[in-house]
Amino acid sequence: MPYQFEDLKNAFPAEWRAYVEHSFVQQLGNGSLAPEAFQHYLKQDYLFLIQFALAYALAAYKSPTLADLLQA
Repeated sequence: MPYQFEDLKNAFPAEWRAYVEHSFVQQLGNGSLAPEAFQHYLKQDYLFLIQFALAYALAAYKSPTLADLLQA
């Protein structure tokens, strides 16, 4: 059976806590993050998502079988 989200959180509690308790995440959550920092985050996320989509498209393009294509 594949890993579930809770399995990963439980396997690495210190890393999960460091992630959710990071000052950026806390400020983002409570609305106190500086607008410039939020805009920078959005720009970086946008650029990441473009590259992520390109990687998936390349995986689909190079898929040798229909099953591989569907997985990509």
